Amino acid sequence: MLGGPMSPGLIFLVQALVVVALPVVILRFSRLKGRVPLVVIQIVVGLALGPSLFGRLAPEYYQLFFNPAALAKEP
Repeated sequence: MLGGPMSPGLIFLVQALVVVALPVVILRFSRLKGRVPLVVIQIVVGLALGPSLFGRLAPEYYQLFFNPAALAKEP
């Protein structure tokens, strides 16, 4: 695993920041502004962050941020 152990709160914060901010950054710094609605970019980024693309291209980082232990609900 890369880096040291991260607390569940920090993992959630990083996940939320990536999921919310990445589509806005892509829209703002690409030539898609005015051509594609933000919601379409959000859907594409959401699909890309899943195990089928991000999990295959960078499995270490995927496991660091989206592993089942980090996503598990504590009782």
